[in-house]
Amino acid sequence: MNFGLLREPASRVPPVLGESPSSDAELEAGAQGWYVCAACDERLAREDWVLEHTAQAPLVFANPHGRFFELLLVTHVCGGLFEGHATTEFTWFSGYAWRVGSCEGCRAHIGWHFEATQGDLALREFVALSRAAVKLRSE
Repeated sequence: MNFGLLREPASRVPPVLGESPSSDAELEAGAQGWYVCAACDERLAREDWVLEHTAQAPLVFANPHGRFFELLLVTHVCGGLFEGHATTEFTWFSGYAWRVGSCEGCRAHIGWHFEATQGDLALREFVALSRAAVKLRSE
C-alpha cells in the first residue's frame, strides 16, 4: 500500500482488523512488546495489535488548526479512555466517526477511537494512536 506523508481528511479507509482479546491470558500471549503512554508508562497496545502496514509507512494527518499528527493504527487499546459522542466532522477516514482518547493512567491525550458509521465497512472500529504520545517498551 502506498501512504503519503500527508493525507487529506477522509482519504483512506483502514484495513480489516482481528478480534479483541477476551481474557488476561490473551492480553499477554504473543506480545513482543507494548506501546505505552509516553507520560506515565500505562500499557496501551501490544506490538502485535498494530495494523501491519501502518508500522512501516508514516501516516501523517493535520487537524483543522494545522497541527500535524503521525499515527499508528491499532486494532484496540486496553489502557485508554474514549469518552463523549463520536463525530464525523473533520474525520480522517471516510465512513468513520471519531472520539478523542486519553490515557487511563494519567489522562494525557493518546489518540482517537474510530468507529464505522456505514454498515458496509468490514472494519467496525480501530484506534489511531499519536506516535508522539506513545513509546514502544520491550517486555
